[in-house]
Amino acid sequence: MSCSRLVFLTYPQSPFMSERRPEKDRIRKKVLWRLSLTFVFILGLFYLATYVYLQKDIRQELNQKHAAVASLFEELIAQRVALIQTLLEQVTSNPELAKAFQAGKRAALL
Repeated sequence: MSCSRLVFLTYPQSPFMSERRPEKDRIRKKVLWRLSLTFVFILGLFYLATYVYLQKDIRQELNQKHAAVASLFEELIAQRVALIQTLLEQVTSNPELAKAFQAGKRAALL
């Protein structure tokens, strides 16, 4: 038995083979372009949402810290006023302290 004719088997064309039809390439490019654009849009929305959330969180934290500092400042002023009132009461009630205060004698004040 001699075989004078060679029979080549043909396999279905794989999408990874280099021979593609131009129409198929055009459709692929269209779809990939739209998918890429959609991906970039969704990524941009995610970035924007994260940015807005972080700005809101930072603003809220700064407002809380500002309120705390304002409250502490008011307490400090109240304490200093009370200290000055106590000092004035002591100086006005004791004539020796008043004389030492007016003369600037620190040793006598202590």
